[in-house]
Amino acid sequence: MEEDVKNTLAIIINVIIADKKLYDFYPKTIIPENKFIPSGLADLAGNHLFDDQPQLFGITRMQGRFVREYFQMNTDSYNSELYKEFPDYFEK
Repeated sequence: MEEDVKNTLAIIINVIIADKKLYDFYPKTIIPENKFIPSGLADLAGNHLFDDQPQLFGITRMQGRFVREYFQMNTDSYNSELYKEFPDYFEK
């Protein structure tokens, strides 16, 4: 995972934890105790949330596109990479 994508994902994760009510309509994104399911985060990226609404996360549209591209290009590896990079936030 590239450092810029990792940093952007850290921003996104912290925003989601701070304001979960924004994501009530994405029920598989967050589970109890502020843990995430990687596929839920990938769904948010796939639905263009991060690049269509970057202001919700304090990121740029380009950063949102890079996150979406990361999930699209790493369909086989993003689960293990996210568990490795963000062990405190992703439920195994």
